Amino acid sequence: DYEIGLEATALVEECAEDGGSNSIAQVNWRITAIADVQNRELGTLVDVAGVVETVDPLVPIMLKNGTETTKRSITIKDPSSYSIEVTLWGKQATDAGTQIEQMVTAGNHPVLAVKDVKVGEFSGRNLSTLQSSQLFVDPLPDVLPQALDIRQWYDVSGKNETGTALTMPRGGGGGGRSTRRISLAQIDDEGLADDGNGPHYVESRVRIHGISDDRGLMYPGCPTITEGGKQCNKKLTDEGNGQWRCERCMQVHECPSWRYLFNLKILDHTTTHHVSTFTEAGETLIGLKAEEMNNLKDTDAWEVTLKNAQMKMWNMKLKVFQDSWNGEMRKKTTVVEARPVDFAVASRELIDGIAKLKEDKNPFPPMEPKPDAASGGGMGMGMGMGMGGHQQHAAGRRSYDPAMGGDGGGGKRQNVMPGGGYGGYGGFGGGGG
Repeated sequence: DYEIGLEATALVEECAEDGGSNSIAQVNWRITAIADVQNRELGTLVDVAGVVETVDPLVPIMLKNGTETTKRSITIKDPSSYSIEVTLWGKQATDAGTQIEQMVTAGNHPVLAVKDVKVGEFSGRNLSTLQSSQLFVDPLPDVLPQALDIRQWYDVSGKNETGTALTMPRGGGGGGRSTRRISLAQIDDEGLADDGNGPHYVESRVRIHGISDDRGLMYPGCPTITEGGKQCNKKLTDEGNGQWRCERCMQVHECPSWRYLFNLKILDHTTTHHVSTFTEAGETLIGLKAEEMNNLKDTDAWEVTLKNAQMKMWNMKLKVFQDSWNGEMRKKTTVVEARPVDFAVASRELIDGIAKLKEDKNPFPPMEPKPDAASGGGMGMGMGMGMGGHQQHAAGRRSYDPAMGGDGGGGKRQNVMPGGGYGGYGGFGGGGG
């Protein structure tokens, strides 16, 4: 990409090494902690180094100028306990990206150092490589002096730290926001987004009670990648001749990028709630990519797939916000991320919650105190326990839903605080009397 020209007057001298062959730095690093990337201006070039946590598959991309390239997204985390998505383009995605993917698939999470990567913003802050960016996979100390420290941090504690994501999963969200575990009833009880405040990012442990496919589950999206590196995704118009037109990009495509967009009903031990979901979370919940699901239309496999997706338990990260519809403001909830429940972790959380209840503490404190908290409905959160344990019951709220567990064994129900009290977790597994 660059060249240096030597004229007749150029002088070439040998550079005397000082202290051995490794004493001259190969790269002049100015490492920026990932936590500080959120404070850098968009378009700034930074150097980052961290451990690769996730790698997305290689994706072919059609650029706006009609040329085709490839991209791959990876997530790295550094000792600041922040993580960020880095998008690799072209040869970087196919070469270094493939090497990284193979390592992560084999259970090895390499240290990745990237020099001159561009700060962007899409679903929070992210980073994107340029042709001039340099990638180093598991760099040696003579290339990156911090490499051993980063490796040791990750192996000792970093891999078990939850951390904070500057890039939210696609489908909504913003960067760097911590999430609070709440029950579905708390979304209304606390008035999240009712007065236009927010958006609020929360997490709930729920089951899918129903998936609405009256209007279909997916739509044909525009595959064009804009100059900012984002995919257009606008719904395409079927021209009827095997071609699809995008009214935004004014381009015609032979194959759309099928994307999920559907509503579902979720429930926990307190109530039910209607939410919307997009492609990334939709693929996790349905178990198929949108294009694969679209190919099942008008077949028995369509109904079987939807049936199999229901009543599974998920940890869902939700975005609650105000949305305008036909000139009116309304509360809307979308699924940002869905993760299968790790029942070993959930059991430990339940034990911790029980310990807090014994100390008259709320396992899931509210965002802010409610003025009438001492006189009425409480939080309505309930503690659903399996194996014949007891449940907490808040006045005016159902604290147990049969769909959240099987038959309990002679458990008891009690109020733990005047005026309703609290609970949480919501039965997972074996039921709760």
